[in-house]
Amino acid sequence: MTMAVYPKFEDFFPEQTRPQISDLLATASSRDLLKATAFLNAQVHLKQRNLAAQEKIFYKWIRVFDEFPDLNERYTSFKHQVHASNGQVVLFTAHQLLQLTEQILLNFNDLPPKDSHDVADEWVQFKLWLLINSAGDEAVQEALGQQDGDIADMMLVNEADHYEFTGRKDFAYQTMLAHAFFEYLSENNDLQPYLLEFTTKKHVADYAEYLRHLVGTYAGIFTAESFDFSVKEGSEADIAFFDSFAYDLSMDQLKDLSATYSPDPDFKLIRTKPLIKEGPRQYYPLFHNFYVDKIYQGLLFDFYQLTSIQDKFKRFDNFLQHLGQEFAETNLFYRFLEGCFRPKSQFVAVPGNRYSDSEYSDYYVRDGNRLFLFEFKNSIIAAGVKHSADATQIKEAVLKKLVASTNDGKQQKKGISQLLSVLKTVANGGFNFDPISPELAKSLQIYPIIVHTDDFFSLSSVQFIVNEEFRKKFNDDPISAPYVHDVTLMHLKDILSIQFLARSGHLTIKEVMHQYKARYRIINQFVPQTPEQYQRHVFKKYEDFRSTVQDLIPEYVDQEALMTRLTEALGLASS
Repeated sequence: MTMAVYPKFEDFFPEQTRPQISDLLATASSRDLLKATAFLNAQVHLKQRNLAAQEKIFYKWIRVFDEFPDLNERYTSFKHQVHASNGQVVLFTAHQLLQLTEQILLNFNDLPPKDSHDVADEWVQFKLWLLINSAGDEAVQEALGQQDGDIADMMLVNEADHYEFTGRKDFAYQTMLAHAFFEYLSENNDLQPYLLEFTTKKHVADYAEYLRHLVGTYAGIFTAESFDFSVKEGSEADIAFFDSFAYDLSMDQLKDLSATYSPDPDFKLIRTKPLIKEGPRQYYPLFHNFYVDKIYQGLLFDFYQLTSIQDKFKRFDNFLQHLGQEFAETNLFYRFLEGCFRPKSQFVAVPGNRYSDSEYSDYYVRDGNRLFLFEFKNSIIAAGVKHSADATQIKEAVLKKLVASTNDGKQQKKGISQLLSVLKTVANGGFNFDPISPELAKSLQIYPIIVHTDDFFSLSSVQFIVNEEFRKKFNDDPISAPYVHDVTLMHLKDILSIQFLARSGHLTIKEVMHQYKARYRIINQFVPQTPEQYQRHVFKKYEDFRSTVQDLIPEYVDQEALMTRLTEALGLASS
């Protein structure tokens, strides 16, 4: 198993005692350090798996330190040692830089910013980066050491702690989800007042303007290749909108953050306000992914916090549960799944809300002798569990969300337990709306699929863990069913990507699943003959659905259709 290894303080300064991070932070302007770290994060967060690109940033950084010409040689020595131990060098991750950003905010000082570039401050930032790496490495080693060498557990604990900070969030996907959410509110007479309350507090005329502000500034940052953005002079409402997401450097609020917040692995301090306001109309993002989350993922929390819908739903969890039942399943899952198939003869498609007298899954689709049983789960794993570094606790949470849970002493079927109940009915002749004849049963292939909305369930080994439980329950209570494939965990975004594919005349979900299962079977039947083959195979075995078929389902294959959806969401479609 190849482990990521980060350069630590001891690798560059073995002769020095490791200083305290708080002491070092006190020696440079917090304003300068904050912007420099946010700028560095903006550069590297899309390059976390590209060492060559990271090294270009690193070498450009250290060349300003003329007084320490041996930094290059020390890095080369470190790199050789890592490769000799079969490790993989990683210079920068968003997770580490977020930790540094958090420390700067919690130890904010009054030192004035420098008028120009200052090498001394760069040197402080360089040492802080290494100190964060040292502390992070110790935490990772401690967490992995508790997993007794179990690869699945090690992967689960390691990825659960930082998966949200890796890669680039999809603003187009979040925009389409937000549009559907706002439409749901606007079409519901009971919920319309809350939408008006929210847009009023966000200083926007309507929800389309809310989305235009966020999408426009985010896209502008990348198209203009600039780090920050400004609001036009005189646009007081626009300034008030962005102020609601920002910490203002002209005020004293940053000095008081340590009284409210403490170091947090979920970075709520930065999630809450992912922007910095450094001038009357000037802003820059602390972390792009958290800014994109304000389009939809973070929108749900903000909507709950800012409106009197709290009187209707006393807890945020209750609000999310309501959305899962009344909004996400019908307005997202049903609509995205429609169009993923190409109906021919012997085609049956039944959404889960059509019949109330039987349990037949959240969406039942039979295409000839292929039966697809979908269960939709709009569930999330609590931050405290994800960052617990406890594989047992994390797995228990997964099984509660996707297998079964206990409520008031009663067991409630979830996910695979629901699918197994449907399989029994199929084995006993099917449903009134789709009887399964003995002749059809001989050739029927069944694909049990759980569609989820939380990226967590796409982590390496989660698919493996859930399928092991599925097979255990299936074998403990045998079903005389036709051929039943292993359960597949699929992200809602995967469903959307397949819809784009199918509607543009490419692969349908039936064809994608056929190829996925063929690859899945090869991976599980492969017996490695060499250590090198084992290294490659061990990760393949735990891959999620998307990773296995990413070449088959590119994002938004029909760009024209994507632009149509986005312009509609942003209120830009011509009448």
